Amino acid sequence: MTSITIDLNRPARKGPCAISRDLLEDGHAPDTLVAFVRGSTPCFSPAPLSKWAGLTAEESSSGAHMRFRPYRER
Repeated sequence: MTSITIDLNRPARKGPCAISRDLLEDGHAPDTLVAFVRGSTPCFSPAPLSKWAGLTAEESSSGAHMRFRPYRER
């Protein structure tokens, strides 16, 4: 199985879900294992691109933590 590591500190200004959808569009295999880091610090447990691409981050307006929700194409 192929795996990649993506540093979220880079200036793409996209989160892991949008980055994963972009990678799938670019032809990467859905089962590619992806690890997201900030520098050398892991941010999330490694998971397949297909899992990340199927999610979106929902920010809270009430100060609560963000949550991952199923992605719905617009």
